[in-house]
Amino acid sequence: MADEKLIEAVRDFPCLWQLSTRAYKDIRAKEKAWKIVADKVGEGCSVDDCSMKWKSLRNKFVREIKKVKKRKTGEEGPVYVSCWPLFN
Repeated sequence: MADEKLIEAVRDFPCLWQLSTRAYKDIRAKEKAWKIVADKVGEGCSVDDCSMKWKSLRNKFVREIKKVKKRKTGEEGPVYVSCWPLFN
């Protein structure tokens, strides 16, 4: 499964990633969105495959954000620059 393809598919469904939307807590809306995402990604990926991969990518992104912020808060040493291609 291509990570970029999954990210683009998930981007179309704020109920999967945007906490401030009402739909974020709507289980049915999320299930429907994941089915559509799995269809868009294709490559024989199931809903579970897509949601687990998304969780992994989201967690990686959050860790990278924390590393960047940690270096910007006045700590000594070089500024952290992420080498993860999906970060920017």
